[in-house]
Amino acid sequence: MWIVRTILSVIAAIGQVLVHPLLLRYAVVGGTVWLAWYALHSGLLDLRSLPFPRGPSLPYQPPDIPAADLVALSARLQTLEKAFAGLSLDSERSRAYIEGDSKHRADVASRLGSLESRIQKESSRAQDAESKFRAVASDNVNAVKKEMSQLSSQLQTLRDAEARRPSIGSDEEARAKLKALEERVGSVEGGVKDALEIGKNAAKAGAISGSVAQWWNGLATGKTKGVTIKSSDGQDVTSLINQLVDNAVMRTSKDTLARVDFALHSGGARIIPSLTSETLEVRPSGLRNQIIGLVTGGNGYAIGRPPVTALHHETHTGHCWPFGGTHGQLAVALAAPVYITDVTIDHVAKEVAMDMRSAPRQMELWGLVEGNDNIEKVQNWRDQRAVHRQALEEAGQPVPPNLADEVAYPRTLPKYPEYIRVANFTYDIHAAQHIQTFPVRDEIRELGIDFGVVILLVKSNWGKDEFTCLYRMRVHGERVGEVPLPYPEEE
Repeated sequence: MWIVRTILSVIAAIGQVLVHPLLLRYAVVGGTVWLAWYALHSGLLDLRSLPFPRGPSLPYQPPDIPAADLVALSARLQTLEKAFAGLSLDSERSRAYIEGDSKHRADVASRLGSLESRIQKESSRAQDAESKFRAVASDNVNAVKKEMSQLSSQLQTLRDAEARRPSIGSDEEARAKLKALEERVGSVEGGVKDALEIGKNAAKAGAISGSVAQWWNGLATGKTKGVTIKSSDGQDVTSLINQLVDNAVMRTSKDTLARVDFALHSGGARIIPSLTSETLEVRPSGLRNQIIGLVTGGNGYAIGRPPVTALHHETHTGHCWPFGGTHGQLAVALAAPVYITDVTIDHVAKEVAMDMRSAPRQMELWGLVEGNDNIEKVQNWRDQRAVHRQALEEAGQPVPPNLADEVAYPRTLPKYPEYIRVANFTYDIHAAQHIQTFPVRDEIRELGIDFGVVILLVKSNWGKDEFTCLYRMRVHGERVGEVPLPYPEEE
């Protein structure tokens, strides 16, 4: 009851104080101080319930003196409840930690088990691979030993044959014998031609006897006995002549040069139309001729063979790719990237040609530089050339032609990606061979650049202003990468 009376007295005092503002301030301060004192002594404000940082908790120590009254007993019970609550919380935390630790241990154990199984599998696999490798190595070693023994026996056979072969003599003697042999072969060819001519004439006259007719029939069917040719000293050279004739005949079936042509259309090469000159077209000269052509049937146009003709093996008269004027270019995507070594130009032989003026004369081969390795090689090569040329100029020494500034870049070639001149050459219509091969520049070959696209620039011909006729272009070299070998011959 005294609390109620105290509160009422405070309220009455506050009502009296409201009349004076200064007294109101003092009253508020005093009331605040009194409320704080009352809350502290009455237990309403328990400082122990505030979240102050605590140090390590001490173990509970029961008091030695028993509780004197209910208040002390209640306080002890509250203390025990708090202790039990802390113990329960610690127990829950410990159990959660133990469960997490057990799960972690189980996870680690499972991972260790899986790693052990994987290690066992890898170990067994490594053992299997090692055993297979040993077996393969043993087989390879045995095969190499067998091949070595076979090669040794073959080498010994060749040595024995070389020892049994009669000595030919000196170089001069061999040349003299070869010259005499050529003369005898020429005389034999002339005699055979005369004999064939006489036989034909006799056959026409009907004066062939039975034995002669039988011999001619055998000659026609290839059933005659072989002819033996001997040198002046009595040595049999028939096999040598047969081998020379067979080689000459076989070269015709090996594309004449017996070299791989990476620009052959049937082998996979193709024309790039956007970088190739237009094919020659012959049109009527005026409107009147065009109308006459339409009336008589057709449009009066004549179009030459397409550019792919220059990538074909056919080189008979007129079987070429014509383009207008004396300048033109042929762009080719090769059958495979190639380290180019040579370029071959085919033209119809002058003995069977109707007009040799349309043959190309001065030509250049340009290659597309692609790939980071090739671009870097070309750039380093140009930098080295520039440094060397500058050093020679500063020293007052003459600059060799191979270090001089490069030729002007053709306007008909794209500037990017860049092309580089691979070879420059001149086709000679007065040469003995109508199939002429030209090497690439030594510095380009030494760079080790591979090309997949090349462009042949024709800069002039041999006097035909109307058009130029290109029969065939070949590109030779070494293919990038290795082609899988065929199966070995069965023993």
